[in-house]
Amino acid sequence: MLVTKRNGNLVEFDTSKIKNIISICCEGLDVSSLELESKLQSKFKDKIKTSDIQQELVNTAMSLVTVDNPDWTIVAGRLEMYDLHRQIGKNCKIDYNTPFRDILDYMIRNNYYDKDILNFYTKEEIDKIGSFINPDYDWIYPISSIKSLKKKYLIKNRKFTVELPQVATLATCMFLNKNEKTDKLKKIKEDYNAIASLKISLATPFKAN
Repeated sequence: MLVTKRNGNLVEFDTSKIKNIISICCEGLDVSSLELESKLQSKFKDKIKTSDIQQELVNTAMSLVTVDNPDWTIVAGRLEMYDLHRQIGKNCKIDYNTPFRDILDYMIRNNYYDKDILNFYTKEEIDKIGSFINPDYDWIYPISSIKSLKKKYLIKNRKFTVELPQVATLATCMFLNKNEKTDKLKKIKEDYNAIASLKISLATPFKAN
């Protein structure tokens, strides 16, 4: 069986990659990765596009959601998030291992962030702020939240999304606290953890701009 990559090339279908992704996205939840794998077997056709494989993964996970087993919405969210990470890494050469200062430079250089934010923080403070990022927060969102993030809030150019969810949350907290006179970094960290863990939610004008 062959798979059609985004550049049009045909490559052999590697089921081990799919199984690995499913296993990662099911980890720690009350679901069976084997159940999702078995449902997918009849949905992959020869020369299927990689983008269609991704969509089938998400749709099949959603089809398994029941009142008694809602965790599949988290699995679907993780699958969607996994693809978002991959796309940003491919298109922007950015991931959560990239120094936060470098990410800010990229976002400012491409006019996604206001450069004035650098007037409120030293380089040392930015490095400290970057240490607050917790990529694990990306794995707690249900599919509806991920779809909303991608559609309404994460910055994108004309072709693709350029902003990682935890970078977006942390940058928002930097802007919100930029004029604090005392314990500025402590307040950024507190706000970041509260927002990223879904304990509080900001109004759309903050999240979208």
